[in-house]
Amino acid sequence: MKTIKYVLLAVAAPVLLGACESLETQPTDRIINEYFWQTDDDAIMAVNGAYSKLAASDYMYLDCATDLLWNQTSWGPAHLLGNGSQDAELWNWTKEKWQSAYEMIQRCNYVLENIDQVPGMQEDLRNRLCAEVRFLRAMTFSDIAFLWGDVPLTKTTLDIKSAQMSRTPHAEVIDFVIDELKDIDNYLPESYPSADVGRVTKGAARAMLMRAYMRENRYAEAKEVAKSIMEMGRYDIYPSYEKLFRYEGENCIEVIFDKQFVATNYNHSFTKLLVPRSCFGDGHIVPLQGLVDAYQMLNGKFIEEEDSGFDPYNPYENRDLRLKATVLTPGAVMQNGEIFNPLPGQTPTGTDAIDNSNSSVSRTGFNFTKYVNPEDLNESNNNCHNNIILIRYAEVLLSYAEAKVETNDMDQSVYDAINKIRERAGLPLITTGKSPQELIDIIRQERKVEFPLEGIRYFDIRRWKIAEEVMPGQTYGMTYPDANGQLVTVRAENRRFNPARDYLWPVPFRERNVNKNLTQNPNY
Repeated sequence: MKTIKYVLLAVAAPVLLGACESLETQPTDRIINEYFWQTDDDAIMAVNGAYSKLAASDYMYLDCATDLLWNQTSWGPAHLLGNGSQDAELWNWTKEKWQSAYEMIQRCNYVLENIDQVPGMQEDLRNRLCAEVRFLRAMTFSDIAFLWGDVPLTKTTLDIKSAQMSRTPHAEVIDFVIDELKDIDNYLPESYPSADVGRVTKGAARAMLMRAYMRENRYAEAKEVAKSIMEMGRYDIYPSYEKLFRYEGENCIEVIFDKQFVATNYNHSFTKLLVPRSCFGDGHIVPLQGLVDAYQMLNGKFIEEEDSGFDPYNPYENRDLRLKATVLTPGAVMQNGEIFNPLPGQTPTGTDAIDNSNSSVSRTGFNFTKYVNPEDLNESNNNCHNNIILIRYAEVLLSYAEAKVETNDMDQSVYDAINKIRERAGLPLITTGKSPQELIDIIRQERKVEFPLEGIRYFDIRRWKIAEEVMPGQTYGMTYPDANGQLVTVRAENRRFNPARDYLWPVPFRERNVNKNLTQNPNY
């Protein structure tokens, strides 16, 4: 059941929710402190207002600033970040992310400052609700500290005067995140009754703590936290990768934390970003050939290896099962039952054929099957309600394996963790006796093909400091035989990545114009 009812609270809560003079009746168009915070339900409503600010498609867009995906429209949120053209002064996604992050933080701080006003609230409930918003705040700070480095660490609600804060050193922000996630562990349950499914659990807090350590390459701590999640015995790998991201997989044993949606009442139109034009999509987020090529053959060999069995004229067969569960490839049956045919230059041109003058079709010849439910494909595509997974158990297993190897603590549990992922993908299991570097290469490969559209690749290539290797240069779309049988490769965009600048985002010009205490990141 998807039962968290999200309600929107004002961004400037302390200002807009202040008491009005000469007000004799309770207003119906806003929340007023004088009348609010009277019941447990008021507090729960305020906490739900923070949940509503959870990012969802943001993590999909983050992967478009990696070597795997492309936000192909020039006005797309991650287009400039992907090709290295982001700037502090031009319109770009960075200012929207900064604003939405601090809206979330403001809402969380507002709850923490006011929840004690509720008379007669049971201490367990108060502690749990506070732990939920502390988690949401910590998760947000973890994200933005990675994206910008130093960011203002705001622990109280802000007005115009108090918003004139300087940037807090990155290490101090991360220490706050870690301390918060450790402290709330005791106040959160391992699970909820059906009416509250989707709220923050103990497992979610631990997984976010593990992720925070991984982003800082603090492998010894990450290993112990991941192990504690595994020992809970509450999570496991869901049998079907394909169904995991559809309605069948919602609230399954692999999901640790997600953003929940409800048909009609709280829905989304993310599917439109992912599917072909003939499925009423607009193809704004598309896979690159680099993602498709990353999936191994079912025999465990990469396509470029000798004797892999790869056929360039039939390139999508006998591959890692995650390929077709993630990418809609040429010749595949689309979710509407028709054959996907993106080959360019057809006469007459097909609906889905590559056409660089049409922004509604994929310019790589690939779309997505991941997160696409056939029943959602309609002319509007705006009543989708599948949950967007934010943290799942596969990440715990692969983070545990990576942290074990990085701390020279290799044992059978490393192989077991990796093989749980590979078994679902239909790949041969990894045998013992691998060197540390071989295991690191295997783990990085698994993370690459396990998590497309989930934002993890963005953080991975930057914490590993390989973005400067994998990001620059020409990107490509599909390879197909022309009328003469010669293989032709579609060119996508040419990218650049400046390691002296692009590991951090620019502080938005608008924010620095309002707050003169904000400094800029190097080389912007």
